[in-house]
Amino acid sequence: MISYREIVTAIKQLPTEERLALLEELAHSLVDDIQPQEATSSVTRVRGMLRSNSPMPSEVELRESYSDYLIQKYS
Repeated sequence: MISYREIVTAIKQLPTEERLALLEELAHSLVDDIQPQEATSSVTRVRGMLRSNSPMPSEVELRESYSDYLIQKYS
């Protein structure tokens, strides 16, 4: 197996165009590795935003709240 140092030394000896192509390959492989984890963590964060310790408001309370909002907005 090639060591990290050997890889870095070999990369530094490559022409600029090949190093840029390698950088692009690395970026694509990292995006592929990271994206599934971000999707999972996003779902977890959204669930956390939806949770509440207080009970859900009733339909009447929601209507009143929305009516109050409209009154304040247009007055």
